[in-house]
Amino acid sequence: NNSVLADAYTYTVNSHTNNSKLIKYFHKDTDQEILNVVAGGGSLQIFRWIIKQMFEDSNNIKIKKYCFDSAIMQGRLEIIKEIVNCGYYPLDVHSIAPLVIEYEYTHILEWLDIKERFNYSDEYYHEAIFRGKFKSFMKLVDLGYAVPLNIMESVYYDYEEYNGLYIQNVLKILEWLLPRNFRPSHTATKLIIKSGRFDLLIITSDKSFYGEHAIKYFEFANVCKQNSIAHNKVETQREEIITWFIAEFIKN
Repeated sequence: NNSVLADAYTYTVNSHTNNSKLIKYFHKDTDQEILNVVAGGGSLQIFRWIIKQMFEDSNNIKIKKYCFDSAIMQGRLEIIKEIVNCGYYPLDVHSIAPLVIEYEYTHILEWLDIKERFNYSDEYYHEAIFRGKFKSFMKLVDLGYAVPLNIMESVYYDYEEYNGLYIQNVLKILEWLLPRNFRPSHTATKLIIKSGRFDLLIITSDKSFYGEHAIKYFEFANVCKQNSIAHNKVETQREEIITWFIAEFIKN
């Protein structure tokens, strides 16, 4: 707790002097900056103390949006509850849900769902798969929200732009979707082939999409193979993918 206050003081040491209620000779805006740091720090006791010092009228306490966002971005659910329950800042589920999904704070998603059922769950699913947020995606599933049928449209990847963890998380989402009759997309299929995930092709319930574009994906798999530097497990899987496309769709 003392370290949180120390950080808050360090953060405001260069502020202009004026009417701070917390630090003598500091500008009043300093108080809001301190509150922002404390909200992200997570100590409810210190947060309550700062609030009490800042506001003389306990019936008219309002905080800034960035203070509320600070608590959200750090996953401080107890602080968030305090802010909402005390009316310090209005709860707008739709405005903060994307932020919670981005940071994968599933405990906050659960709380938001209890406060108010999501009206834009389709949008949240698309956000989760686009950003590779597997935990957020599965929490929406656990909470009982239907996955939109066009979910594959939001699959995106770029091996140059995104790291391996992002790719792995998207593939984990695909591993959940494909056996459940969700029709693949071009991007999803290319990601599967590029990653050498032959197993995902096999578990796909609706393989008709692969058949409709078999030549295209056969050629893409060959390009991936030709551009491969080392012969490893991924390359072996790509060879199996090429053989599978020939046997299943092209030969016939």
